[in-house]
Amino acid sequence: MGASWYNSAWKERIPIAVDYNAGTGSPSGATADVEITVPVEWSRFWDNIRSDGFDVILTDNTGVTLLSQFQRQTFIYASKRLVLQADNVPLFNGAMTTLYMYWNNASASDATSTFTASSPKTGHVFVGAPTGRIVQEQPNRPASDTPPTAFTKTVEETIWIWFYVGNLLGNRVDAYQKRKFFEGLGYVNVKSYDSGGTHSSGRVVDAQTRFINGYIGAQFTGGSDGTDYMVGLEIHTTEDQIITPRALLQVRNMLPPA
Repeated sequence: MGASWYNSAWKERIPIAVDYNAGTGSPSGATADVEITVPVEWSRFWDNIRSDGFDVILTDNTGVTLLSQFQRQTFIYASKRLVLQADNVPLFNGAMTTLYMYWNNASASDATSTFTASSPKTGHVFVGAPTGRIVQEQPNRPASDTPPTAFTKTVEETIWIWFYVGNLLGNRVDAYQKRKFFEGLGYVNVKSYDSGGTHSSGRVVDAQTRFINGYIGAQFTGGSDGTDYMVGLEIHTTEDQIITPRALLQVRNMLPPA
């Protein structure tokens, strides 16, 4: 999952999911401060940054535009502690917005500035891998009332479903900054529809939506025993596509054998 690369001098990056589901009004035009805590156990990051942290930078959802103001609110290299804050970040109301964090540039200069963050929204770094329930939808699949992938859970369970989206996004024709990627994610909404086509946010844990390269993870909860739901994503891309991968989620409280 990736938009164009910021600069070829930076060797690595990861998508950040910023929760602004509480935002109201039209999706575009919102801004808020953001705070990101980098996991201590993330060796790929800590083994490849400078000891001064100058190479850790943040861009918007295009992957190209450096955020106008960001800072290392906490940084202790020896104990692997880093909290980044960004000021007045463009976000999307009622959705999870993508940002990108770059690192691994031995010659980077310090691009941070100093400000006081106000009620920052949380940006999430997910360092796990998709497992278990994975949806890989083909973009040219014939129309059908039933999704090709189905999962089952109990009423009490809250589960992850991972949607592979790399094959659904448009490829770039030409490389940019010596990297050839596809269009990026603008923002994402998670959906759970009943048989009447009505979405309920009560069956979705919006704040747990996560982005990793090539995948979007969503959490689903609740539901009524014996009921089938159509679950999935509404993905708005940086090239104005709207993509809606789907899966069937069956809620069944199966009793153990007598």
